[in-house]
Amino acid sequence: MTKKCNKCEKVKPRCEFSLRALCKKDGLQNRCKACAAVYHATRKAGGFITLRKPRSAEASKRYRTKNTDKIREYQRAYQARKRTAKPNPNPKPDYYVRTKTKQDKHDELYRSILLNM
Repeated sequence: MTKKCNKCEKVKPRCEFSLRALCKKDGLQNRCKACAAVYHATRKAGGFITLRKPRSAEASKRYRTKNTDKIREYQRAYQARKRTAKPNPNPKPDYYVRTKTKQDKHDELYRSILLNM
């Protein structure tokens, strides 16, 4: 079976795609492994992040200087809510149940994809 890569637009065998997209019907990524490797290498090298980081840091600094009273008031209210809030008596079991169920679904989908290849 084959699939078309959304980036390079070449039709490639299914084994050329990663098995990590649970939301897709076939369970495969939209990009082939080669295109995904280029994308991640570019992101890791800072190709996308370096353009936005200085601008957002400047904007944050300007906002903090203009709104110091508003920020201080929000922080005080947050700390007061935090002090009066009741601790969750049973925080972990729900998380573990959800994670286990999600992992089981992922394993089942992965097995079915491998069997269909």
